[in-house]
Amino acid sequence: MFLLPTVNAAAEDRMLHIPAHSLSWFNPVTNTDSLEALLKKTVGTEKVDLLCELVYAYLRSGNYKPGHAKILAEALELSRGLNYNNGMIKANYLLSLYKHAEKKDLPKRLQPLLEAETYFDNETHWTLKYRVWKRIWFFSGLMNEAKTAYQYRHKPLLLLDPDTAWLAHFTAHIELMRQASITNEHIQKRHHLEAAKQIYAQHKELIYNSDNLFGMASMLEEISINLAHYGEYQRAVDLMIQLHEILSDPDKKIHITTFSGQRYWVVLPGFITTGVNMMLPWGILINPSNALTNFMWNITAE
Repeated sequence: MFLLPTVNAAAEDRMLHIPAHSLSWFNPVTNTDSLEALLKKTVGTEKVDLLCELVYAYLRSGNYKPGHAKILAEALELSRGLNYNNGMIKANYLLSLYKHAEKKDLPKRLQPLLEAETYFDNETHWTLKYRVWKRIWFFSGLMNEAKTAYQYRHKPLLLLDPDTAWLAHFTAHIELMRQASITNEHIQKRHHLEAAKQIYAQHKELIYNSDNLFGMASMLEEISINLAHYGEYQRAVDLMIQLHEILSDPDKKIHITTFSGQRYWVVLPGFITTGVNMMLPWGILINPSNALTNFMWNITAE
């Protein structure tokens, strides 16, 4: 019997309790040869799960080819015949990713996601719901459908349990904080900032025990920058110091494009500034032309 965790038992997916019938997230299977070998031994819903994981592995590696669309077509056909809703969701979600990689028109990238959403049921894991919604709001935004994008940014907060789907809530608050910043809704911006900060505080140990912080490093930095914008420099600095400590751990495997191999600055307590905060990769620099600092760290990432 094929069980996804026996093939993919990495830290982040385990911590999020992603079941075998859902789709891996942070730790997708990379050995496509092993997946193809397993395909010969599986039938039914397990075969659908394997087909989806295989396409996901190709997409994540950038090694996708036009012929892989046939794999998704097979997964969709099998899922329909089996009345397998999770298969329909995963295959349509991956079809959207595939069309995005192929640079298809935006409506063609969006349509499979809207189709996937129609198959949500009580068996659909929150990580799968969230990822479908996130892509819908992303493509809706690109299509200048602001109302739809806003609605889908809110869906995790309205429809997902805040305890089990804490990562979806965290990211939704970050997205809504960004939106409120663009529209100058300062009360809403502050609300979402504090909500994200609270979620981080509640799950900090879990986050720091993962290999790549659930991809949250840049978002944590964004919280720090916004705290500094509000003049809460100590809170901003404390968060950046915590982030630096975990990123400095040689056992961690941080693979974040916006962070890797770049230089960043952390401003420590004891400074005076008359200017505006300036955002840099990996931290905050308080207006370098006007800031007087007692302490400054200049840290080069590996």
